[in-house]
Amino acid sequence: KGQSATNTFKHIACIYEDPTGNIWIGTDGSGFCKITFHQIKFRHIAAPKVSLSSNFIKCLYQGEDSLLYIGTFNEGLNILDRHNGKVSVFRNIAGNAASIPSNTISQILPNNDKQLWVATEGGLALYDEKVKRFTTVPFGNKTHYIVNGIFKRKNGDILVSANDTLALITDSPVRKY
Repeated sequence: KGQSATNTFKHIACIYEDPTGNIWIGTDGSGFCKITFHQIKFRHIAAPKVSLSSNFIKCLYQGEDSLLYIGTFNEGLNILDRHNGKVSVFRNIAGNAASIPSNTISQILPNNDKQLWVATEGGLALYDEKVKRFTTVPFGNKTHYIVNGIFKRKNGDILVSANDTLALITDSPVRKY
């Protein structure tokens, strides 16, 4: 018999299906859980169990490897290595251009070069896992802006909704609409 998630979460903030078919649910205060349908198994994972920086999960994304990217509210980007259980936490460091632009992460998407787009309340950044570095993408003369959402088109272009702007990111410079 499977377990019920009814009483575990009061506020579900995001749902993500990984490449193997597992469902990951991030919550607003109760951590996150993994649901494995082929085994009918439900596993709640709270911050103290895996050293997450926060139980307020805003978004989830799993890359092609064993890394699960966990965007939090006000506590940065957590990267969980599912093979060994280790968590790396990336937070904004004032004055450091290579750090993440904000500690509130709203969305994570892959780009075509095996890097990740990270949408934050402080702007859009491109994360390079190889060098563990963030590059903030400026919009015109703005370097600080709230990114509400990002969407990857079939052709690889990225649409970004930020404040009162819709931007298109292609191989050419950012275009605002």
